[in-house]
Amino acid sequence: MTAPHDHPAGVRLRGIERLSGIAKVQVGLDAIERPGHPQSATESLPRNGTLTAKAGPHVMSMPKVSGKAIKRIWEDDGYRLFLSHKSEVSKEANRLKKQLSVYGVSAFVAHTSIRPTLAWQAEIENALYSMDGLAALMTKDFHESEWTDQEVGFALGRHVPTIPVRLGKNPYGFLGRIQALSSSWDTAAEDIVKLLIAYDVMFDAYLQAIRDCGSYDDANLLAGILPSIEQLDDNQVAALVDAYNSNEQVHGSYGFNGSRRYRYGHGLLPPLNRFGSQQYEMSDAPYYHIRPASVAKKKRR
Repeated sequence: MTAPHDHPAGVRLRGIERLSGIAKVQVGLDAIERPGHPQSATESLPRNGTLTAKAGPHVMSMPKVSGKAIKRIWEDDGYRLFLSHKSEVSKEANRLKKQLSVYGVSAFVAHTSIRPTLAWQAEIENALYSMDGLAALMTKDFHESEWTDQEVGFALGRHVPTIPVRLGKNPYGFLGRIQALSSSWDTAAEDIVKLLIAYDVMFDAYLQAIRDCGSYDDANLLAGILPSIEQLDDNQVAALVDAYNSNEQVHGSYGFNGSRRYRYGHGLLPPLNRFGSQQYEMSDAPYYHIRPASVAKKKRR
């Protein structure tokens, strides 16, 4: 019998059925489900790499990554995404890292995330032990690296979300069990986040990105993720409303307020009303603020 599945950071996984490429692999006595790629151990796992992984009768302990190292590697409290890539595309990987930061993703790119004075391999291991997920940037020569296959294997072994991004090469080996994300360097950031938003750690990072958003352009980018959200509880709905209302750049953006649907989509109201038990609507004042529909009706009486 398959054990219940938890996110590696100790949170519930939402909308898991939307992630494609589900396959079951027998490891010892446990069946591990791999829909690109959720945690399948029954324990709630911390984000500092401290865990005990179980595979049948075997037990494997992983070292703890210090808070200082985590701060150094990941910089902030966003979703920690390890970008596995060939050194030849480090420029593109760094641009992707910057694009992902808009959505609340703190990406690790080995060639720029490691300070020159630190041991290279040790710092990569710290990142692998403390990551929330991994994106394999599969360019045509991805398999030729001495590191990429090991990084992917590490992610699969930890059962963290693992996304093969097809950028010229198809997934192979164990990674071939997961359906690849067909993308390009220009759209990879949004495409990756659209998959990861099913995980609560990514949703929390996305929510903080909405609160911190500093421009209408970035707000419109953030709004592009809204149609990919497939499940919210009432607390998450309330948090979204609060984040939206508290940031002028967000509630003033076409992507979130839905005022130019033909170009930017229907905005935040549809997912709020689709998932929450409370219905919402736009208020007349403050301009483009969202409030519970019941409150609006009371004020009209």
